[in-house]
Amino acid sequence: MTAAGRCCAFLTAAGLAGLLLAVLCGTVVAVEQQPAERRAQLLKNEAKRFYWGNGGRQDYRRALELYEQAAALGDAEASYIAGGMYYTAKGTTRNLAKAFTYLDFAARQGESSPASQRALAEFYLLGSVVPQNFGKAADWYEQAAVNGDTDAQIELGFLHFVGRGVEQDFTRAYELFRQAAFQNSGVAQYNLGIIWYTGNGVEQSDLTKAYAWFSIAAGNGFRDGVQARDYLATVLSEAEIARGQDEASRLFREIRSGQTATGQTP
Repeated sequence: MTAAGRCCAFLTAAGLAGLLLAVLCGTVVAVEQQPAERRAQLLKNEAKRFYWGNGGRQDYRRALELYEQAAALGDAEASYIAGGMYYTAKGTTRNLAKAFTYLDFAARQGESSPASQRALAEFYLLGSVVPQNFGKAADWYEQAAVNGDTDAQIELGFLHFVGRGVEQDFTRAYELFRQAAFQNSGVAQYNLGIIWYTGNGVEQSDLTKAYAWFSIAAGNGFRDGVQARDYLATVLSEAEIARGQDEASRLFREIRSGQTATGQTP
């Protein structure tokens, strides 16, 4: 799967749902009298009600209006959601220029908005609204990756692997894929299998470790991982397959342990 192919799902309704569900229900009461931060939160609360139709009618247009008002008060989350709604044409006609403007603002708020940073990187990666610029895409992916965004870690790893927008650096690609793999990304786990299979980014090729990572990716529902694991099963000995399975079990326990510590579900 190409980077461009993988990077287009960042503003789906499901993605917006994850953000919107984090916002508590509420009503706007004397909004103008509140400090900006409080006013923005109240506006987002009301926007959520219209977005989902909680307690009344669903109205994407009104939700967008309220998110834009909150964004005008400097709220990064509201700016990200407004950008997403313009991108996906929820409550409005699709407007990529406005989507970019809102996402650009949100991305510049730093560690509070890694999803916006990744979204901005994808505009530059695809040359949408702005001229295609792999260097700027890599810069924004870097910021999002540092702030823990799994998809950004994968995309930045891919750019380092192929040397697009950054110096080709297999070791850095390996490090980034590993970060994402331990956040239980099937794509990253598969990519680590490729690295161990080719030996790019590690000391030497190790088909047993490749088999282990392909197995984990397969267990995570990644179809290419199933195919790669099954192929290696035809070239490895029974003893090597057994070692690969043991390694996969060990790695999965590490992944599970890390996610339990951070409150994530493996």
